[in-house]
Amino acid sequence: SVVGTIGNVHSGFNREVDDLWPLLEDMLREIDLPVWFCGHSLGAAMATICAYRCKNSSLTRDPHELHTFGSPRVGCRRYIHHAQITHYRWVHNNDIVTRVPPVWMGYRHCGNEVYLDRKGRIRKLTGLWRSRDRWRGFVGGLLHWKLDMLADHSISLYAKHILAAVEHENAAIA
Repeated sequence: SVVGTIGNVHSGFNREVDDLWPLLEDMLREIDLPVWFCGHSLGAAMATICAYRCKNSSLTRDPHELHTFGSPRVGCRRYIHHAQITHYRWVHNNDIVTRVPPVWMGYRHCGNEVYLDRKGRIRKLTGLWRSRDRWRGFVGGLLHWKLDMLADHSISLYAKHILAAVEHENAAIA
């Protein structure tokens, strides 16, 4: 973890952003369009750090939105609350990457969680309902010879489920 004036952030994720930030900052200065950050897995952690840096830098524009898919925890509570960004953090059922680094090490999630249940539906499940959904997803995966915790991390599954949710929503409107 890297200690900074705005809290602790994961050193590995931060180092990855350090390598590309000067180039990205130059590009951001040259455009007049809204800026969206998004990423999956390590890319989600990097997108989060980039969006926070953009928000706190001398750039003239703030990030419009941040969308992360299967994101690990990025920083401590102070770090994740230092910048107000519209952030949707997509989590698919048993995606193992969304559970690391551990909370007991001080890492926290940020953003508004959008939970995809074991069937890929957008749901607001907490507590026992979420535990039940995760166990059913885990057992269902085993019955199909899959490790649900790894399979649920697939960006293809995230995309498939989100597309199905959009199509369902559009059908309901029409």
